[in-house]
Amino acid sequence: MKPNYLLVSFLCMAALACLSPSPPSSTPPPTDPERSIIGVSVTVLNPPFASENRPRVYFVRIEEGDAMSQQHVIPSNYWTDHYAYLVDAPPGLYAAVLAARHNPNFGSGVGTPDDGLAGLYEYFSEDLIRKTIVEVGPSTIAFMGEFVVADSASGYLTHADADAAQKHYQRLLGLHLMDAIDPTTALLLGRIGQYATSERRSDKSANARERFLTETKNVLSGSGWDRVVGQK
Repeated sequence: MKPNYLLVSFLCMAALACLSPSPPSSTPPPTDPERSIIGVSVTVLNPPFASENRPRVYFVRIEEGDAMSQQHVIPSNYWTDHYAYLVDAPPGLYAAVLAARHNPNFGSGVGTPDDGLAGLYEYFSEDLIRKTIVEVGPSTIAFMGEFVVADSASGYLTHADADAAQKHYQRLLGLHLMDAIDPTTALLLGRIGQYATSERRSDKSANARERFLTETKNVLSGSGWDRVVGQK
């Protein structure tokens, strides 16, 4: 039985509409004195389709099991040209598991900044996820690092080159439905591209942290988070 491409695309776009946040107009305020801020820099090397290379990032809070198998993803709720943030995060152990980028070549609709939906998904490898893990204490600011990533040699995410974590988070987002469609057709119909992504280089040095803290203090000062971003 041939798959109904339009139906599969509609279901995937509906899932994206629930998961993808609109670009923030202001910084989320602290809802509790113990809430914290998490930041990470992810640059996509040679992004396809000339899309944004500074993506929004999806985090997980590790509650049971490990970072490769969590059941809830949390999209970044604030970002700049250099960093993606999870603002107002409760204390705990966190990791970054995937990134999503707009595709401006599609015009209006899914995958454009106009509706806040991202059309190109980069699923992090298990090794990359492990490097992003950070312990977040109460009322603090946590830095995961600066990461430059690139797609797998074959480009599109397939069962052949995806590891267990990439397969898990694809299914969790409901985008495994797109496996029934040729990747090129998926881009044309659903405006969704999925890629297996791994690290090319990273920086978690003191200098990288200082760059992060300086920019974060500049952009979040006066937003209700001064007590947190003022810490060293």
